[in-house]
Amino acid sequence: MKDLTFEPETHTYQVGEEIIPSVTQILKEVGLIDTSFFTPEHAERGTLVHGATQFWDETGMEDDTIPGELLGYLEAWKKFREETGFIPSHIEQSLYSRQGYAGTVDRIGKTHKINALLLDIKSGPPQPWHRLQLAAYALMVKYELNIPAWECWGVHLKKDGKYSVEVYRSIDDSATWLSVLKVYQLKKEMK
Repeated sequence: MKDLTFEPETHTYQVGEEIIPSVTQILKEVGLIDTSFFTPEHAERGTLVHGATQFWDETGMEDDTIPGELLGYLEAWKKFREETGFIPSHIEQSLYSRQGYAGTVDRIGKTHKINALLLDIKSGPPQPWHRLQLAAYALMVKYELNIPAWECWGVHLKKDGKYSVEVYRSIDDSATWLSVLKVYQLKKEMK
């Protein structure tokens, strides 16, 4: 299998010369993500929060470049890790599926009770499409890394240092994700 490259500035995944659509791009194209409330500030916040949690997970230290107004999100992540015992085995893992999509899985790991857990870090509120995003990631993780992560968590970090968790069973949403992917592919073929 050829190597996947990811260009963060344009959020572009590529294998060889082929551009691979991302999970969120596919969900947007079929009309399941409402981007009307997305702002550049939200995107920058998400990028910075992801960077700070990644740095902390990899080094055990705080990134001193994170703006003070975002420190609550990092505190929420630390609290989540402490309270659940979550230990990541994979951090910000970019993958692609031979079914024709790519994405970056935020974390794969385990807690006190769950051995194969896939989670996505969010700095905004839960959205209905998150379950499909995580089902798509779970299929990639299963087939590309041979890790069966049937339980997926959306970890919503908050500015005040608190967090909430949305629990999804990827097996419940996998067929729906594959249907969405097929609609996306059909739309591309018909253009």
